[in-house]
Amino acid sequence: MKSKKKPKFLLISTLVIITMLSTGATALEIHTSSQIHNYSDISNRGNFNTSANSKVGADSQKSSDSLPHNTQNLNVSLDICNGGVEILPTSSNKIIANYNSQYYNIKMTKQNGKWVISISGKTAKMGNSSYVQLHIPNIKCNMDVNVLDGSFSYDFPENCIDAINVTAKDSSIEFTSKNQYKNSTISLSATDKEFLEYGLINYPDYFTKTHKGFEYKNGTRKNQIDISLTGFTNVDFRD
Repeated sequence: MKSKKKPKFLLISTLVIITMLSTGATALEIHTSSQIHNYSDISNRGNFNTSANSKVGADSQKSSDSLPHNTQNLNVSLDICNGGVEILPTSSNKIIANYNSQYYNIKMTKQNGKWVISISGKTAKMGNSSYVQLHIPNIKCNMDVNVLDGSFSYDFPENCIDAINVTAKDSSIEFTSKNQYKNSTISLSATDKEFLEYGLINYPDYFTKTHKGFEYKNGTRKNQIDISLTGFTNVDFRD
């Protein structure tokens, strides 16, 4: 009798061990797959798929009132949600937004001496739309920018003396300069360490890396840029 029970006990033990190993392997596979998936989401994040060169161009325009004569400073608050905005200079004395009304809602009002501009995408997938082209008069501009699931692009004029504060979450930020950001002070701070580790920030080698991001100071420092990031945002400083 004992000789018959022993093989049965071994069989049960073997089945238990196989089940445990199988369960452990499955759990490990799920955990590993999750890690790979999450890293892929971060490194290949398509924050906003719009293209500045898209075939779907602007069909509408919205503008501010004419600025008072001899205006020296322009105060702007810009909110971007699920959309792309490209800042461009203009010789006009108005703030002008060119956009496609099929994809964007735009509000532009003046509140307490500041122009408040709200730009939001209408659809979940904005890949077929073009950036909103926001033309800013060529005077000193103090601009507070808040970007959520969107894109913000700014091409520096050569004699730029703006003060730009950008707060962005899960978005894309791009700056370009033809004179290597001359006479500028620039700082970037990211709250998530993983964001810095995954290398989603691109900047020239003459910028200085810090434990929170990077900084740069040159010349008169009349042009000021401060960027604060949460979540995972692609940042690109080009020269």
